[in-house]
Amino acid sequence: MPGQNSAYRRDVLLSFGDELNILLLNETMLNWKLAEKGFLMGLEPEMKYSHINEHKLSSISIGHYHWHRCFGALRPKVFNWSLLKRTVYLLFLAGQPFLRFARFARFIHRKRPAMRTTFWRNSFAIFMVQIACSLGIGMGMLFGVGDATEQFTKFETHEYRSYEFVHGLMPK
Repeated sequence: MPGQNSAYRRDVLLSFGDELNILLLNETMLNWKLAEKGFLMGLEPEMKYSHINEHKLSSISIGHYHWHRCFGALRPKVFNWSLLKRTVYLLFLAGQPFLRFARFARFIHRKRPAMRTTFWRNSFAIFMVQIACSLGIGMGMLFGVGDATEQFTKFETHEYRSYEFVHGLMPK
């Protein structure tokens, strides 16, 4: 659900009190906390919006790095991870790109066989983005959020996105 232009009930958000500011830095944490409290979330099937994603590997990697740095810094705090849990997670973080890539490949092969060629054609980029994600998580866990929230906001609002790249999906 996170990242899907979500809308929330004001009273529910305010029930988090001072923790809300932290949860809003990374919407995944907010969604997990809402689920933990028993709230159900869903997608409005009639909702439509148009969004153009970045398409250069460097651009995608930068965005994912900053987002995951926020995630890496906040997750241990929000869920009160012990020093041992943080240390173990950091030790295994180097293997995370391989694990995520393997899970994604398995998903594509089982659930989206028509996308196999596209997946393998883009496998290098997919793997490199997973490395950027893991680096972001590690930096966040070790050094905190830093300026990642500002950098991610700047990225989201100013990063170039090409309409021509959408291969005829945009109206002329």
